[in-house]
Amino acid sequence: MLFALAFAGFLLAGCTSNNTSPTGNNSAPVIGAGTPGLPSTPGIVAPPADPKADVARLLRKMNSTAWMVEYSVDSGGSSAFPFTGMSAYRDGTGSYRYDMSVQTMDVRMYHLQTDAPGAGVACLKNSTMNWTCVKANSSMTDIFGSMTDNLTQAQIASLPSKTIAGVAASCYNVTNQTGSSLWSEACFSPTDGAILYAGGASKQSDGSISIGSFTATTYSNSVSDSDFIPPSTPIDPGAYSGGQ
Repeated sequence: MLFALAFAGFLLAGCTSNNTSPTGNNSAPVIGAGTPGLPSTPGIVAPPADPKADVARLLRKMNSTAWMVEYSVDSGGSSAFPFTGMSAYRDGTGSYRYDMSVQTMDVRMYHLQTDAPGAGVACLKNSTMNWTCVKANSSMTDIFGSMTDNLTQAQIASLPSKTIAGVAASCYNVTNQTGSSLWSEACFSPTDGAILYAGGASKQSDGSISIGSFTATTYSNSVSDSDFIPPSTPIDPGAYSGGQ
């Protein structure tokens, strides 16, 4: 589960990144070029004069509205991040849920608005183990919520709109002068701030370059209370035997 969170954190680290091209030189990425393979949407009005304020507004919407998105995950062929899929849920009150498929294991993370910061429930399932849910007291990570970190220091530029999961998404290049990210891009639903695309390249400690992305395949602006109920009764961490 730790490497699952690490991969998600890597993809979104671009929101506090330095500004280096993925081609290996130090020139900035071509602003406006967007993501290969995602067509721009014609007929969209001119981008806002202050894209940073627009991203801040979208992030506030993301945390205060209800939505669900299923993603395809491209790990760039890295064996360190063997994701095959991911889903995200938010209810608009502070509760969130993330589902991840990692190798042969399914992972779910739940945090309710009544939980303390970092608290929640982590659930695991594989071919030999039914859903087992364990209480997390302080280690729960809000993967997409971390995109708000250090936004005031970020440099943000608008990119052409793209149609993703049937939505004309608002897209941005977000960079910073710190961090290991080489380039990044994020696209949002303009109505509720749901994240429809997040991707980028990051330089690893061994000098290698990892590239990855989340791309929405299904989007809904409706969730139910049952979406935030774990599939089994959570147990204390000391009672978990790792599926043995």
